[in-house]
Amino acid sequence: IAVYEPKTVEYILPDGTQSKEVIAVAQNVSKKESQFMNTDIFELELGEEDLDITYAVTDKVAIISTHLSGIENAILTSQEKLPTILNSQTYENLIVPVLSSSDELTYFNFEKLFPILMGDKKIPNYLKPLFAFSSGKNYFNDGIVNINYLSIK
Repeated sequence: IAVYEPKTVEYILPDGTQSKEVIAVAQNVSKKESQFMNTDIFELELGEEDLDITYAVTDKVAIISTHLSGIENAILTSQEKLPTILNSQTYENLIVPVLSSSDELTYFNFEKLFPILMGDKKIPNYLKPLFAFSSGKNYFNDGIVNINYLSIK
């Protein structure tokens, strides 16, 4: 496997003038193979970029990630070895009611979202009781219906 990137090389010609030439230089790419839960995993390491591209195919679905852990989690989830929202009480309580009558669905898990948004700042007390929010839109010829569910702990 070779990936080429342009590189400019400067030359001094016999008459003393400077010249530049753009040439293709092969980048160091190495390929590793491993196995996880009976699934073959392939990892391409792009040496100069310090970037890995990892991929696998399971159940006719391609999984691509820049981290091996992302591939492993996707494999575990596909084999139902990790809990997912699909088999949770949250799915039953907040998503199924909206999904059954919606063309569009939005779901936010505030327990996970707020720390990401707030960073190092303290989460205000008035936001702490909020657990999750789901919303669905149903489009009709004569208008739009919006259904919202807010889960409070």
